[in-house]
Amino acid sequence: MNGTPDNGHYNNDRNKNDRDISLLSKLMFHGYEAQFSRVRSDLGQVFRAADLPNSESDFSELLKLANKHHVTMRALRVLEKFAGARQKAELQEWCGKALHLESSRISTAVEWLYAIVQSLQDCGCPVSVIKSLDHWPDLGSDLDLYTSGTPEQLIRVMRDRLQAQQEPRSWGDRLANKWNFQVPGLAELIEIHVRYLGQTGEQKLMASRVLERSVTKTVQGRTFPVPAPEERILISTLSECIAIFISGFVIWRMWHLCSPVALWTLRNCGVAPNWEHMAGRGQFSRYRFELCLGLR
Repeated sequence: MNGTPDNGHYNNDRNKNDRDISLLSKLMFHGYEAQFSRVRSDLGQVFRAADLPNSESDFSELLKLANKHHVTMRALRVLEKFAGARQKAELQEWCGKALHLESSRISTAVEWLYAIVQSLQDCGCPVSVIKSLDHWPDLGSDLDLYTSGTPEQLIRVMRDRLQAQQEPRSWGDRLANKWNFQVPGLAELIEIHVRYLGQTGEQKLMASRVLERSVTKTVQGRTFPVPAPEERILISTLSECIAIFISGFVIWRMWHLCSPVALWTLRNCGVAPNWEHMAGRGQFSRYRFELCLGLR
């Protein structure tokens, strides 16, 4: 009947999506040795041939989902190795091509990110890269930064030194006190939070701590200022768990897979956040943080 939803098609799509999420989760959480240093050598004990995409269209759907969850590099490295071990030459080739394209995109984005950070710092705008490098070797679909400089300084630097085009600001951008820019030659949008963090710019104290307690992270030979582990956890949680209050109800948005993976990586690499510091500043207990982040 015209206008009647095809529930069978919807259910098939949902089942396929569920299977792909399950496969990506396995690739991420079970495909690596301790501390995520390298792909496991005994993948046959974790995966089955039946888990693998059966066609190029199935692989394309899996790739889209991996891109959406910002886990493309880490997931496909495992899948490529397992495909090679099972003599799945086509799948191995698809993985190799996708990894090459994604690696090239990320390499370009990192160089631009470094240029942006250097330009802002040179012009007196203290800056930190937030979220974007948390998922390394993956990179999100945009580049996020925080600065304590003024909006006037930020706009001038981005326009005059980087020839960036300022994007129109939505009401959400204005609430969050953030600006978006597009740089010629860079596919990713640049999102810069100014003096505040949070969906409505409500996080002033935490924003100041991002710079006060910043550490450095080196990728591709470039060193970037990034938040300390405690602020990384808080920012990730704020970013993923967006609460919308409507008549007393709270609606939670689904986590991107990259976020629990990043937090799991912190834990398994021996990084011990200062829970007392977080509790003292954020009015949360260690137990409530660990429970919220799936670490218990």
